[in-house]
Amino acid sequence: MAFFGGVAGIIGARKSGATNVVAGVAIATALMPPLCTVGYAVAAHNLQYFLGAGYLFVINAVFIILTSFLGVKMMKLLHDNGSLKTDLRQLTFRKVLVLIALVILIIPSFWSAKQLVNKSVVEANVQHFIADKLTTTEIIKQQVDMEKHTINLTVTGSQLTTSRLKELKQQLPSYHLKGYSLNIIHIASIDTVSEKQLNNRVTNIVNQQQQKLAEKQEKELAKQEKRNQQIKKLSPEIASVMAVNDQDKQKQVVLIELKSKLEKDEKTKIEKKIMDRYPEIHKVEFVQKDD
Repeated sequence: MAFFGGVAGIIGARKSGATNVVAGVAIATALMPPLCTVGYAVAAHNLQYFLGAGYLFVINAVFIILTSFLGVKMMKLLHDNGSLKTDLRQLTFRKVLVLIALVILIIPSFWSAKQLVNKSVVEANVQHFIADKLTTTEIIKQQVDMEKHTINLTVTGSQLTTSRLKELKQQLPSYHLKGYSLNIIHIASIDTVSEKQLNNRVTNIVNQQQQKLAEKQEKELAKQEKRNQQIKKLSPEIASVMAVNDQDKQKQVVLIELKSKLEKDEKTKIEKKIMDRYPEIHKVEFVQKDD
């Protein structure tokens, strides 16, 4: 991806109306995903993700640079034929160093690609084996351990006999799974009655939780109304009291509607009484009636 992105970038730069759109696409497709993964790995403190994504970012960046360099040389944008040959002779030692660095950089990618291909081949062989030999069972979960050469299957449906399990294990080499061991865990299927009972039980639990939540909210509203009435008695100039929940701080803001204008000192006294008596209230606002 990085190689062809660099090719597209150098072709776009070669045109008379050159823009950075193609180069931007190359960067977005080859560089941004691994770089974002590096950021996630740092936030999650995951060294394995950090090293893998960091390596992918470096190799993609190197191949974009290498492709751009080769493209410039091939199109002779910087030198004519004579100076180009001279430069190549002068840069022989440097080119060797760059080539060695590239080989060292590429070796881990070949190893990683080989591992990925081997895993894909084994998983495809397992799928083929399941499709041919386990037609009467339903696969709930499958796991292939490449290091331990183990195939773990969780199935439901027809019960597998000991002789059948032995036969399945003997047929693994026919599907290019020689050296792999087969572990099968059988789970009894859930009948219709049991499933219906389970659904009813889940529904009852949800209804009970909703009922408890409704009762809790009703109690909180009653408590809040009682508190508002007590606040209203603090001054004859208070027309009404309303509380608003503050979701950020899990506290409340009280809005007090006044019958007439109060002095600042009076408002401060009322506010202090409210804050001292009700710690769940963290702010008091005064509004003039009919404003």
